[in-house]
Amino acid sequence: MEKNMKWPKWMVWFLILALPLVSSGCFHANKKTGDDDLNALSIRDLPAGPEDAQILVTYLDNVSIDPTYQNILPRLKLVTPQEFDAPANAGKFSFVGRTYGNNAPFRRGLDLPIHEYYVGAGSPWTARDGFRYIFGVKCFPISNYNPDDPYSCPIDATAYNDPVAYSAAGENPGAGIVTLYQFETLGSVGYTTDAQIIWGLLTMQPVIPFRYKAIGYIYHSSQSDRDKRIK
Repeated sequence: MEKNMKWPKWMVWFLILALPLVSSGCFHANKKTGDDDLNALSIRDLPAGPEDAQILVTYLDNVSIDPTYQNILPRLKLVTPQEFDAPANAGKFSFVGRTYGNNAPFRRGLDLPIHEYYVGAGSPWTARDGFRYIFGVKCFPISNYNPDDPYSCPIDATAYNDPVAYSAAGENPGAGIVTLYQFETLGSVGYTTDAQIIWGLLTMQPVIPFRYKAIGYIYHSSQSDRDKRIK
């Protein structure tokens, strides 16, 4: 694998920030194992999530964990509505959904952790370093790493102790809880609650290398998010 495989910065921004905004929004109502089972219902039809939950965002972080390699990498974090709407942060965050953090775990049944780990350059599938996430457990580094194993990570991965956020046990459309997806394509990673994004990448022509998995179950939005944070 080539260590310095990089996409242009504009392409990273496109995948991470633009893709979740280009469609009207659908979600995967009953996740199964097949790629053809992404049956969708309009996200706009979901009930509003709680206003007291924090906002989960994706953003580009300029990091240098490996002193020999530095890049601008997509990452997840929780922010308050005030942080999201602050003029100083304009354009910095892309809305993903709502859930709770360490300040309020176990709220409304969202009590399963979403853990973060860092993959060094030259990972088995992407050939690119970056942050990845695992739902329910901390990542388990193994030498015979399989990217399709939802709970393992490369032997040289750096795992973090504190969860980024807390997840429900599964989808509950009646409460507005939807699947949080992590998807990887051509060395880039993104996050979305919109299954139409996944479907679009799976059916793209010409076919591109693509993987996705569920990394949690969170609220898609609150009423105020729909009013001013989701275009």
